[in-house]
Amino acid sequence: MKYLLGFIVVFKVFASLSADSLAESKEALQSKPVYEYPYSNLESELEREGKATLLIYSYGSLLDSASAERTFGEKALATRRLAIAVGTQRTFNRDVPLKPGQRWGLPCDDQARGMLNVVLTGSDRDLTNGISMEVPIEDISAMRNREEGYDLVPVVIAWWCDYLTEKNPDYKIAYTFHARDATEFTSDNIYPRPGYYELTRDAAKRQGPLFYKMWMSSTYFSDKKTPITVWEEAVRTCHEATLIIQQKCLCP
Repeated sequence: MKYLLGFIVVFKVFASLSADSLAESKEALQSKPVYEYPYSNLESELEREGKATLLIYSYGSLLDSASAERTFGEKALATRRLAIAVGTQRTFNRDVPLKPGQRWGLPCDDQARGMLNVVLTGSDRDLTNGISMEVPIEDISAMRNREEGYDLVPVVIAWWCDYLTEKNPDYKIAYTFHARDATEFTSDNIYPRPGYYELTRDAAKRQGPLFYKMWMSSTYFSDKKTPITVWEEAVRTCHEATLIIQQKCLCP
């Protein structure tokens, strides 16, 4: 327990300890383009620049290996690596319309349709944890189909283990998935999607207690204010909004 608590303190203050080493990456960030969805020319742009892959950072369902395998090939999957992203918060404000036949089932509450998105705060004190992956050009089309409505935006990342153990980890630029506010793709008045929430939460939990604690502490409702621990308690008590229709009869 003492060991774990010590590491919790580390991740709370590490951004300030290593702030100087962020400067170069943050400066480079300013010159990186944003690829707006559906980024139809991305493959040709990468080829023109002589690049065979794009480093991406995911804060959501791609943490789940089975979910990632449904979209990406072996080359991409072999490069999966836990990471943190600086200047980001996680929020369930990606508004995905409810449709019959969706793999998550239909929720009991029509407002429970939020999936994960990232808020770009720009603050070194705001961190999310997730997974990085080198995506080959041949997998970008499948990624585009999966991540509907998300722009690809540059963020500063570091490998998770380096972040925990090194005073000055090697920061680098990756692209993450960001759905813009005030568009059809987001809402600040929805709940997390049952089934999807559990998948993303459990994927984080499988990475260990420290990773899970950081995931919970950096994740919010669609209003970007209410901590996700409130939803977790609702799940524990079988609140109707946390259930899909098929589950309703299973809770007391």
